[in-house]
Amino acid sequence: MSIRKLVLAAVVSVVFAAAAIALVAVVVQPASPKPTDNQYPVAKVNAPVGTSSGTTPTSTGMVFVASSTAAGNFLTELSSRDGKITDKMQLEGTGATTSIAVSGRQVCVGFDGNDHGGLISCFDTRTRLHTTTWVAPGAVLDANGRNDGVSFDLLVNEGGQKFAVTVRLAKTTNTFAISRHTKLPVSAISLVALANGSTFYSLGNDGTISSVDATSGKVRFTLQASQGASRLAISNDETHLYALIHGETSSRVDVIAVVSGKVTSSLKATPDVNWILPTIDNARLVEFAGTQSSGSIEQYRLFN
Repeated sequence: MSIRKLVLAAVVSVVFAAAAIALVAVVVQPASPKPTDNQYPVAKVNAPVGTSSGTTPTSTGMVFVASSTAAGNFLTELSSRDGKITDKMQLEGTGATTSIAVSGRQVCVGFDGNDHGGLISCFDTRTRLHTTTWVAPGAVLDANGRNDGVSFDLLVNEGGQKFAVTVRLAKTTNTFAISRHTKLPVSAISLVALANGSTFYSLGNDGTISSVDATSGKVRFTLQASQGASRLAISNDETHLYALIHGETSSRVDVIAVVSGKVTSSLKATPDVNWILPTIDNARLVEFAGTQSSGSIEQYRLFN
């Protein structure tokens, strides 16, 4: 065989080999997610009746859920994967549960106080034993846990004025003390905080999202969510906000870019959803829903 034929044969072999590799690559690679994929839950389990709020699922899928029913207020630990309940504790407190947050080994539930002053009730996440109850200066509307393991940022209604109240737990006495008291727009109904504690984002009942300096209380800038927005959450990289929108016939979650203020995508939400937050890897949005006759946890794929 001539050198020319040998070269030609080698080239043909390389081409066919490359084509085969490309074909295998196409076959083994998973299909790219479609934009419509985030309109359907990838996981759904039953939750306690009257579920008002819940925590971020752990690496094993466990969550704490706060709920209020005619029988009382409860803190329940269960799996977000199969709905199996691990523990259930009755909460002491007036009014209904409004929020829940974790800092270190403390999981604390906020109460609206039924117009008689709010409070937070805390448990140890490992022993499930009650650790402390702290009387807030007003109804607790929202709660965020800090990464330091001992601090919480609470949205509190004090006589019609709204404040972000930062409280710190003294480990020796298991009691809370206020470390910062930041005034918020009077319309505030939901609150999230940056991890470094420098900034609060408050959602107003008119859909306005305010970026507030945590020290001075000065509003740096505002973003606009849709009318009907009732709950705010933030992505783990702090680049996007999630606004829960309740409409007349349906509910959804708008994903809002902090830099541009634009809605980058929207996710379907169950009509009775009360609480939203992203998973640790920011791949899913978890929705906690509940009425006096039902409760559920649904997870949707996130495409920012």
